[in-house]
Amino acid sequence: MTKLMRLLALLASLAMLAAACSNDDGDTETDDTTAETTDDTTDDTTDDTTDDTTDETTDDTTDDTTEESDDGDAMAESAALTVTAVSFADNTVTIRNDGDVAVDLTGYSICNRPNYAAAPPTAIDPGTTLDIDVSELSIDGSGGEFGLYTSNSFDSAADMVAYVQWGGAGNGRASVAVEAGLIAEGEFVDNGGEDFTVG
Repeated sequence: MTKLMRLLALLASLAMLAAACSNDDGDTETDDTTAETTDDTTDDTTDDTTDDTTDETTDDTTDDTTEESDDGDAMAESAALTVTAVSFADNTVTIRNDGDVAVDLTGYSICNRPNYAAAPPTAIDPGTTLDIDVSELSIDGSGGEFGLYTSNSFDSAADMVAYVQWGGAGNGRASVAVEAGLIAEGEFVDNGGEDFTVG
């Protein structure tokens, strides 16, 4: 009887040990599953955040580049116009387009302060010249200036695209031309009262 009881007690102990081992394996599997799920969720969230940030950065960079490119094209077109000759006998100023695109003068203005007029609504093709009638500006060989603007804002350096002064410095819009970078301070053509060419 004593041996039987000992055998039953041993079997009970083995059964309890087996149950304990089974519970430990279950806990380990649960922990592993939880860890894998957490890792996958973290990775997905990180990837989505990175993608969104990259997309936004790319969009901003593209927009900025496009705006800068548009501004650069407008500046290049404006800077391509140059005064090449002034004829007092014919009352004309010759403009040359040194750029690679046509420039339409529609809406442009010309000046010899205090006289102002609209530029002819004509396009100047690349590499060609245009003689502008400046009769309304009352120019003469003793001294004066000619300014070409994209608008009628005559004090705007941003709108002045071509300029020349002759007979002396300090004409009415010379300071605007200096600010626009079209001439140096005090620069003028010493024409001796005669028609002249530039460049």
